[in-house]
Amino acid sequence: MHKCFHCATEYKGNFCPECGAKWCGIDFCPECGARYDGKSKFCTNCGYSYCGEEPYKIPESPEQAELKNKVKLANERAEKAAGNAKSGRPNYEYTENFMSVVLDYMNRKIALSRALELTQMKRSAFYYHITRLKQLGVIESRAARAQ
Repeated sequence: MHKCFHCATEYKGNFCPECGAKWCGIDFCPECGARYDGKSKFCTNCGYSYCGEEPYKIPESPEQAELKNKVKLANERAEKAAGNAKSGRPNYEYTENFMSVVLDYMNRKIALSRALELTQMKRSAFYYHITRLKQLGVIESRAARAQ
């Protein structure tokens, strides 16, 4: 016998006869290994959906959407430039975390030492990528923003 996580009806089989909810015949979350209580639709530890439903997602703020667009643009342009150039540098995968640190540094919200700590980069590499993002047209220099 199973107990429906949705309406608490006890039944045999794979679907609840009252509400139609699918039985999730597992004891542990396949994502994180947390114990499954047999009632929840989602893992309370990692948010994994036991029954195939999409978990609620907080809507993106305009700033987050803009950051994702900048990351996508940077990676597309960097890949295109790496295919055309014969420089010895490997292509670098820009991430939202890296881009947000760069933008915070460019807007003088954080100091260079904090930016280097967050990115785990040497100063020369950090400056190289800022210059590269300016060359790719993803970020503007301080002088261009001031005008």
